[in-house]
Amino acid sequence: MEDYKKYVKKGLWTKFSKFCEMNSKDFYSSGIMTTAHMVMEYLAEGNSPKESWKRGMENNPGHSGMSAAATAVTIANYSIKGDEFKEWCKKEDIVMVNWGDK
Repeated sequence: MEDYKKYVKKGLWTKFSKFCEMNSKDFYSSGIMTTAHMVMEYLAEGNSPKESWKRGMENNPGHSGMSAAATAVTIANYSIKGDEFKEWCKKEDIVMVNWGDK
């Protein structure tokens, strides 16, 4: 888990760690977290949001619309590239998420 620290927005590591612990206890939630970790890593490596999302979904298939949305929100909230990812999601309308902005 400590390996992911470099992919998390500054000041959110403790909150992210707790979030991961709480949301990795069952098969469904752990699938969301696994994909979020993958996409966060791909983004940090310099891949585009589109390529990162595509690779994450291909490497951990079987997401429902709800789990894809939860994955996207996790990335947007915690990834060092989360703001860029969120803007791409909104522009491409890839998941049905109420981002909370106007």
